[in-house]
Amino acid sequence: MKNKIFKTNNDKGIGAVGALLGLTFYVFILSIILSFFLLQIYGSNVIMGVDLPTSKDIKMFSNEQSFINCTADKGTFLKQGFNGVWNYTCGVGMVLISHASNTYLLINNIQKDGAGLYQNSYWINNNAVNILGQHGDYTIVLRYTGGGDQNEIQVKSDGFYIPQYFLTTTIWTGNKFFYPYDGANQVTNPTIKTIYNDKTHTVDFYFNGDKIFITSELNEDKNIINWFGRYYGGVASFTNGFTLEDFQTEGSIISGLSSNIGDTLNMIWDLLITILKISTWSTPSWILPNELVLIFLNLPEAGIVVCAAFIIIRGVD
Repeated sequence: MKNKIFKTNNDKGIGAVGALLGLTFYVFILSIILSFFLLQIYGSNVIMGVDLPTSKDIKMFSNEQSFINCTADKGTFLKQGFNGVWNYTCGVGMVLISHASNTYLLINNIQKDGAGLYQNSYWINNNAVNILGQHGDYTIVLRYTGGGDQNEIQVKSDGFYIPQYFLTTTIWTGNKFFYPYDGANQVTNPTIKTIYNDKTHTVDFYFNGDKIFITSELNEDKNIINWFGRYYGGVASFTNGFTLEDFQTEGSIISGLSSNIGDTLNMIWDLLITILKISTWSTPSWILPNELVLIFLNLPEAGIVVCAAFIIIRGVD
């Protein structure tokens, strides 16, 4: 008789465990689905009850940053360094004065234009010469990541290169694309324009007003959570005296809109917070009616509590 009673109680405990797992899975999946669709419809600022950034947090800059005309704001949106020193000389430009390797001058907070493109123009003074008495190579940034998915155009003596890198490093392994142009890096005062689509990975390249090439032979985006940030404009060189005189983008330059950890990571965080808010009945009723939350979420959540209490009290052998 004891064995029969024990078996009956144990079956009830196992059934409670099964019910607990089933209800937990149901609530989890439903919360994810609801959160995803509500974020798509209303956006995180509404769902999460987060105020939009204030004017104190957001700062806008001119889309034309002219170093030669002394109107550039280098301290706010330019990343200087990366094994080198750039000197802002009013009336001259941003001049590379010291380097240990290929040194980047990155322009931060560039936003896409209305068409979803990064359209940047550069006015360059490449009059300086290297130790061989020649004008040096230089680089135009399309998307700087510091890893293998970096996209850039290198200007060399025989033409324009888009390099390919080894895995997650910037170790050169070859070229994704090459366009021949004899003496490209010997042009002392070129004007360069790039129209870069980061979604389709294509670029239109203009040199001194002429459209030179269009290509989709670019590195795919591999850093989906963007730990190290992305920069959608800039130059690089390893020749002291190389100068960026002027820069202009068709989009806007705005700080305070996003974090350098990346849009994808922010989206994941928004989703997790929304799941928590939905599952704890803290979403505004005009977004998700309380009756629906009660029927489809809170009743199953109550079942989870009951099952957990039953298991704790009775136990399962």
